[in-house]
Amino acid sequence: MQASLKIFARNADERPVPAPIRMYVLQAQLLVAESLRLALDQEPDIDVVGSQSTTSLAVERILQAGADVVLLDVSLDAVDLADRLRRTTAPPKVIVTSTTDLAAELLFPCVQAGVVGFLPNSATLAEIASAIRRAYAGWSVFTIEQVAALVEGRARRPSYAFAVEACKKLSLREREVLQVLATGASIGETAAELCMSSHTAQTHLKNAMRKLNATSKLAAVMIAIRGGVISE
Repeated sequence: MQASLKIFARNADERPVPAPIRMYVLQAQLLVAESLRLALDQEPDIDVVGSQSTTSLAVERILQAGADVVLLDVSLDAVDLADRLRRTTAPPKVIVTSTTDLAAELLFPCVQAGVVGFLPNSATLAEIASAIRRAYAGWSVFTIEQVAALVEGRARRPSYAFAVEACKKLSLREREVLQVLATGASIGETAAELCMSSHTAQTHLKNAMRKLNATSKLAAVMIAIRGGVISE
């Protein structure tokens, strides 16, 4: 009943209030998990549907709760857990929390596993809430330094045969969209740059992600770079 009230409550203009973002907190320290649960649940557009400090039955509980976004401690075998969630029918967006040093080490495998963002353990509540909203809206949550680390990591790796083969499926327009996105542009900015509508640009991106088996915009860009069809 409480969830229904949140979903169908009406404002002064009698317009339906959007359903809150369903959030699941998974942190190694129980005190941290509980603190984040209590704090985030105070946000008017965020509903914390679960929290725990171990990975026991984590995937099952996250899916059962219908979580939209998961805040995952990197020390809880984040790569494996994110990859398992990615393979489900309705995967949630996963944001990893970590110390700076550990994040640099695990950034690339986490992105491959479908993680859409990284946050330092020192992030403020406002920064965490903002990252959750951005992830829910379909944005990646990475700093310029993290994107640079991904590109640098790619430079030290050989070209992947699967990326080269997958990129052969991309149309010219799909490559152009990924090339502009690689500069850090938004979908709207990409559409303007290529003289197309935002809807068309979004469609090209979705088609490219499907062909590349990518779970996020950033992952698609990275595969395209590895495949050699767009430049850094």
